[in-house]
Amino acid sequence: TSIVLASTFGFGIAAAAIVLFAWQGSIYLFAKVMESAINTDLINEITIVGGILILSSGLSILGIKKFKTLNLLPSLLIPPVVIFVIHAFGLRF
Repeated sequence: TSIVLASTFGFGIAAAAIVLFAWQGSIYLFAKVMESAINTDLINEITIVGGILILSSGLSILGIKKFKTLNLLPSLLIPPVVIFVIHAFGLRF
């Protein structure tokens, strides 16, 4: 996509493609490094929270209900803490 846009909008888009590749590549590499440290329970919980954040963004974009989604981003830190406490103390639900 960036190559097509660069042919229309110029060199700035091509430079942005390099930065975007580096950014997304670093996220991928970080995920590969963390792959063995993250269990299925944690992935499920973060997916649930992420789905709620996407839902709130969508409702805001549609104008149905205004959410300040950026203020909700710290909620992504709650599942790792809860999973750690559950596994550290051997709690079962």
